[in-house]
Amino acid sequence: MNHTTLQAGAGLAPVRLDNGCLPLDGFIGTHDDLHVRVLLLEEAVRFALVSIEITSIFDDTRDRFRDLASRALDTAPGNVWITLTHSFCGPHIWPAPKEGKPDGPGGQHGPETVRKCRLLEDAYCAALEEASRQALASMTEAAVGWGTGSSAVNVSRNLPTDEGWWLGSNPETSCDHSLHVLRVDRANGTPLALLYNLGIRPCVTSGIRNPDGTGLISGDISGVTSTRLEQEFGHDFVAMFLCGAAGDQEPILKANGEAPDHLGVFRKFSFGEDGYALLSALSAALEADVLRVWRRASADTAPVLRTGQRSCTFQTKAMNRNLGSIRPAKSMIFTPDGEKTLELYAMTLGGFNLVGVQPETNGTTSVQLADAFPGETTALAIMVNGCDKCMPEEEAYQSVRFQCQNSPFMPGSAERLLAAATELLNDMKEG
Repeated sequence: MNHTTLQAGAGLAPVRLDNGCLPLDGFIGTHDDLHVRVLLLEEAVRFALVSIEITSIFDDTRDRFRDLASRALDTAPGNVWITLTHSFCGPHIWPAPKEGKPDGPGGQHGPETVRKCRLLEDAYCAALEEASRQALASMTEAAVGWGTGSSAVNVSRNLPTDEGWWLGSNPETSCDHSLHVLRVDRANGTPLALLYNLGIRPCVTSGIRNPDGTGLISGDISGVTSTRLEQEFGHDFVAMFLCGAAGDQEPILKANGEAPDHLGVFRKFSFGEDGYALLSALSAALEADVLRVWRRASADTAPVLRTGQRSCTFQTKAMNRNLGSIRPAKSMIFTPDGEKTLELYAMTLGGFNLVGVQPETNGTTSVQLADAFPGETTALAIMVNGCDKCMPEEEAYQSVRFQCQNSPFMPGSAERLLAAATELLNDMKEG
């Protein structure tokens, strides 16, 4: 590892849910704690990665998190990335109803639910403040390394049926198993933090419920793996998960789901609370994969930290917002209904490239982005500074896969995003 003038600090804090926010969304307690993690990098600019264990957030909550982190870390909001682990095993922070929009997300929930959501948001903010304080207090000269390996804990969830493509576990369909790792050490050689990036939806324990329909909160495979890594390295170490292109990829084993029988008819399955044993096993496997890449992560040159941002406009389409009514289909007409502008974000640190996007992309896009920069480690993170629905590749529209039905974007959008991200990274490297 080469010593550099790079400064780094890291912090983490549990989200304390004892402030009256529960029960919420059917969750009455925790199986394992949710966390907020912060990695602070500083060279010519102070750049902050914030990881929050939650499924998704609305814009008002994102803005509150970003402004808070900006003040706590003494850097501009544009230098803060709010990233989400996209875990499906916890409550949402539903917004207050918008005037004139009774059918919006907030309008579907009563005043008591909205009140508890504000308490949940407060709990995340308290954890963010504490993690930020730790990151600032631990700032030190740092050395970094990076590398790419693979993990087999994820699988394609695109499954062909007689009626068309549907959701399932399908090892015969392509899946991006690439595991990207950024290693951050103190100048004295002791580990400070690591980032790991994999295309997987953390949903191993999603749907585990008590007889009365209630359930327990979990950070799922990303949260448990991060905690295992932090216990491995001991005090003052942070392991941050960045959710990769997970639109069409999920855990190879889950507590609940559907699978076709010998006649091709889908039947539900459930392992109940045994699903937590699956979570432990898959988290242990992912931890071992991360450590394997971490051990060989190395850098040949002193890294230069650069960040960038670019707006990109996409053509939108009409979509069915009722996921429960989506069914397999062999053909579909996609109707344009306007445009939407999204922000793309990028960070380079030596030979480590990180692109952050708002929508859920598929594994094909992350593979193509990595292939555009041979000899380097290039990771794609979704749910960065905002959330949006699926943005799959052209093939998904041609074969009518679930992701194209659950998308507000017209065909060709993922290819446009890929071109813009590649151009942004190249411009940053030339600058």
